[in-house]
Amino acid sequence: MSDVRPFAATTWHGNSALVVGPYRVFEVLGSGGNGLVYRAQHSVDHRECALKILSPTIASDSTWRARFIREARQLAKLSHPHVVGCADLGEADGTLYMAQELMRGGDAEALARSHGGALPGMLAAAIARDAALGLSAVHTARLIHRDIKPSNLLLNDQGRAKLGDFGLVQILDQHRPLTLGGKIVGTPAFMSPEQVEGTVELDFRSDIYALGATLYYLLTGKPAFLGVSPWSILNQVLTSPLPDPRRMNPGIDERLAAVVLKAGAHRREERYFSATTMAEDLALILDGKAPLHAPVTTLGGTPRIERGPGRMPRVVLARPPAAGEDPLATRLRDERFAVEQVPSAAQILIRINQDPPELMILDLSDPGHFTTDLIRTLRRRPEHHALPILVLSDAREEAIEAAWRAGASQVLVANHMSPDDLVHQVRRVIGMDVGDLQTMPITRRFSPLDSRQRDRQERIAVICAQAVLQLGELPRPPELEAMVPALEELSGVLRAAESPAEELDADCHTLVQSTQSLLRELSEMPHHGSPAVLRTVGRALTALAHRAAAPDAGSPLSGRTALVVDDDPVSRLMMTNALRVVGVAADAVSDAGGALTAAEHRRYDLVLSDVMMEGLNGFQFVGRLRLLPGYEQTPVVFVTSLADFDQFFRTVPGGACDLIAKPFLLTELGLKALIHLAEAPLTAISSSP
Repeated sequence: MSDVRPFAATTWHGNSALVVGPYRVFEVLGSGGNGLVYRAQHSVDHRECALKILSPTIASDSTWRARFIREARQLAKLSHPHVVGCADLGEADGTLYMAQELMRGGDAEALARSHGGALPGMLAAAIARDAALGLSAVHTARLIHRDIKPSNLLLNDQGRAKLGDFGLVQILDQHRPLTLGGKIVGTPAFMSPEQVEGTVELDFRSDIYALGATLYYLLTGKPAFLGVSPWSILNQVLTSPLPDPRRMNPGIDERLAAVVLKAGAHRREERYFSATTMAEDLALILDGKAPLHAPVTTLGGTPRIERGPGRMPRVVLARPPAAGEDPLATRLRDERFAVEQVPSAAQILIRINQDPPELMILDLSDPGHFTTDLIRTLRRRPEHHALPILVLSDAREEAIEAAWRAGASQVLVANHMSPDDLVHQVRRVIGMDVGDLQTMPITRRFSPLDSRQRDRQERIAVICAQAVLQLGELPRPPELEAMVPALEELSGVLRAAESPAEELDADCHTLVQSTQSLLRELSEMPHHGSPAVLRTVGRALTALAHRAAAPDAGSPLSGRTALVVDDDPVSRLMMTNALRVVGVAADAVSDAGGALTAAEHRRYDLVLSDVMMEGLNGFQFVGRLRLLPGYEQTPVVFVTSLADFDQFFRTVPGGACDLIAKPFLLTELGLKALIHLAEAPLTAISSSP
């Protein structure tokens, strides 16, 4: 028989049984950030349970103790078949414990691993449905879980899922939730954008987002966002909605993908209104029906039109009006297509927005009527990014290439095709995989002449100059509602300018993409649209215009290195990640002395430095840096959390040429770095050792 010892006086020794109050502890079931969970048995009624014990290393911390006690009390109030119950809370020999329902089936994350990473679609849907039902009960009790993730969906021996681990639960409308020193709490890959940001009050929709991210994981076997550090993941959460799981696995049921996208919308107003409605959609899918609250779309985002019995594919035919019946329209109708003839570009945009078709046929054989501008306009709109567009062109090579560059899905020389071949191509494009539709215009290769490339880059210079003027017309201070459409338009203009990438100077392409990313982020989160960020956008557009007009005039952006100096490890990680995203290699050090040593042994093209550091502060560091050979004109950017620093930093000696305030957008910092590298004089550039 195993010896019996008090838990607080010993450590786990395998087969030896431990005692915690009235419970005998037998084996470890799992561990978390605040303690361990054991399989245990009550000494009186012999009921088995999962005994959660607060780790002795943090048991003296009043905040952790309060969290633990609050979790037990909130669970005791909840009685629901899809929420893990709590039967007891106590303290023995200084050890806090709570007795919970024993879940013998493990958790959803372990189940996914046992299936090779991803679960079958209907099994994942059943687990998510159970979790949504449990979440509905939690929300009815005015609680927010704040840590929904696969490992917190526990399974009983029948495979039914229950919500567990309420260690981060927040009482709704409680304005001072227990946090640890103001740190972000939660699991990065499953946190909602508003939970990461921490500037708005959370509500139920934060948990709904996390459940959508959990369903993504169960369907794909991977988190929606991956990164080299928690901060790189958090930046993706802040800037992007949950991606379509079908990009990871095209075989995933489109109805389940619709639930993920609805739950994981970036703006919480676009998510499920409640966990109950999410559970309803998952229940419908399990019954073989379409979800009621989440629109089912193609992989590219085009609304999926269900074809019932006798349903005909809908085609919008855009071509100049002809006398009598259009022979192409007649032939398509004979083949059971629903054809709508639209004679003008304005009417096409209205009709497609009202009721997206399954195909648009655009006749460009008469250049005086329709142009490729119509394709570009559609491609700038996310909802029409993957709309199949079949172009009928004349035989001129430049006309065919122009249609491909604008974003056509297929280009045909109609005069060289029989009616049967044309109908076959229509059917092929409608059934084409969406991945092909998105890559065909990009992967098609041309051999553009140098003069054609020069014309395109000169056109980009004009576009950017006009964009700078448009940016200058925004109200000061920026009015958020007024900014959004203007920034979206600027982003669309740049998106059209960069395609196809192979015709652009590589540095132009990098600047276009980075500027577009920041514009898109600002349009999605206009509260970041400070005057400083808008100045960065303006400088980027100006730098891009100069680079496009004179590609050989500036410093090359490829192969550049930066030095990051900051005593805060999180800031160092965020800065180096921001630089790597835009292709700039970075070395990071924690103090000015180490930075000076690094600069003596390696030539850096850009320096990012904190201001307040132990030892040498930022001003002193830069003053010493300027004395080193080759660093007289090296761009230096101060990164600081000091309020109102921008009002005096230029008047203080130190040699910095720019600044950015913490917390910063990674996209803004990356773009700011590119701007300084592009503007740096050629004489300041040297190779690494």
